[in-house]
Amino acid sequence: AFLFTAMLVVYGYSIPDSFNTVRENRRFFDSDGEYITRQFRQGQTIGHNDHVLYHVLGGWLFSHAGNMPGFSKDPVSSHKAMSVFFGALGVALLFLYGVSLTGRIAPALLSALFIAGSAGHWFFSATVDTYVPSLCFSIVALGLALRCLRQQRVGNYVALGAAVGMAFLFRTDAVLLVVLAPVAFVARQRLFSRLAAGIAACALVGAGGYAAL
Repeated sequence: AFLFTAMLVVYGYSIPDSFNTVRENRRFFDSDGEYITRQFRQGQTIGHNDHVLYHVLGGWLFSHAGNMPGFSKDPVSSHKAMSVFFGALGVALLFLYGVSLTGRIAPALLSALFIAGSAGHWFFSATVDTYVPSLCFSIVALGLALRCLRQQRVGNYVALGAAVGMAFLFRTDAVLLVVLAPVAFVARQRLFSRLAAGIAACALVGAGGYAAL
């Protein structure tokens, strides 16, 4: 909880909100923030169908900003909040996974902070972009894949499929998480039921959610 809160502050204040309104930054930093917020101001709240849940959630946060403390009713604030929240959550999850794998706090913390401070994770967590929310659910999927290796239970595969589906809703290129599927082949018993459960959960959340949105 402390690490999550600390990263909220770091990501929330390390890059000013105005960064996301300067058109040149999209060219020089490969950032989508200016494009997303400009399109939103022009009434195009669904900027790209590859990121459908991101745009729907950003629109919902914007429309309810007046009822939530700390939110100002502008597209930069409502969209950046997703980056900051999911970026901080991803770091906290990486720390928890590190502790689970090693049983030691110090190396898990250093590893999580190493990723938290990397240019890619820091930059996209502190600016408006579609990348980090999907990455956070990809981190969840990675942790569940590790659990599947330890405990070959159908329920673990349902959770893994649902996490992949959520990552897909934020960015459709999360389909690449199919690389986690081989964990089901570690134990041959009930192979079909584990695969079927994972695929069904992924299809229900990912494809079903996409169609609903």
